Amino acid sequence: MASKVAASSNRRRDRALTPEPESTQAENVEPDEPSYRVELGDTVSEIAIRHGLPTAHVLAQNGLSWKTPIFPGQLLRLEPIPDDLEWPAAETADKRNRRAG
Repeated sequence: MASKVAASSNRRRDRALTPEPESTQAENVEPDEPSYRVELGDTVSEIAIRHGLPTAHVLAQNGLSWKTPIFPGQLLRLEPIPDDLEWPAAETADKRNRRAG
């Protein structure tokens, strides 16, 4: 019985030492690009908030949808939003809302 326990614990240790395969998502991330390696229990929303980014931005730059699961060890791009990106003006959205209502 003791030999089975020892063999089992050795296998677990061996598995822990072998490197996990790289994720298919965000594979082409350059080493100097901002990125984050997903840990157990992480969500895209929490990761985005911690890095000051909109969740939709993180999803888009990683080719993910709102329903796509993420996995521990997966590498996500966290590039900042470009300064020259034009956002709709608040009054434009306000006018749109008044027309719809």
